[in-house]
Amino acid sequence: ITSLLERPHVVAFIAAGGLLSFIAQTYDQDLVNRFAGGPSAQVTNFTAGRMLLLEKEGVEVFYAVDKYAPTEVDVLIGKICTGNPNSDTSLWPDPSLLEEISDHYHGAWTPGCYRQLENLKARIIEKKQYIWRTRKQWIQCLLWGNKGTFAATYIPTDEDFEEGAELLRRSFPKNWQNSEVAAIVFPEEFEPRT
Repeated sequence: ITSLLERPHVVAFIAAGGLLSFIAQTYDQDLVNRFAGGPSAQVTNFTAGRMLLLEKEGVEVFYAVDKYAPTEVDVLIGKICTGNPNSDTSLWPDPSLLEEISDHYHGAWTPGCYRQLENLKARIIEKKQYIWRTRKQWIQCLLWGNKGTFAATYIPTDEDFEEGAELLRRSFPKNWQNSEVAAIVFPEEFEPRT
């Protein structure tokens, strides 16, 4: 795992968020600082990353970000492939399994999910209890951890975010793009204390 995290493009694990970011930061706490430094030289000099399209106000902008391979995810979670998916084992749960099974995680990080993973981390890192589990065993482990404060039952959709953005546009119609922060005035009333 250490040699994997020395590669420049693995800052993409931080961008992925969730379990991948959590595990990567467990083994390399400096990874967030490397991520904040921008994409790796593989992206900036050799355009070897993943191309994303951002469309805003009718203008399409392409930009490149670092990417990781599925096999690198397998290395990060400590997966041992046996040739039979039912008997493959891993030190950490597969990210898709966490999404599917855990009531603490539904696309957004929650305190319950964080506690569940902190407990796993304590067993693996601090207590050195290296237990490789099959998919079935991970399901049992994650179901057992489904206690306490769960994730929200309603997950906001893209339409919800678009509606929120539209409300903001209607409430603050002025475009502040390229404006100095000091020049931005919020329309609020001042009520002096009496």
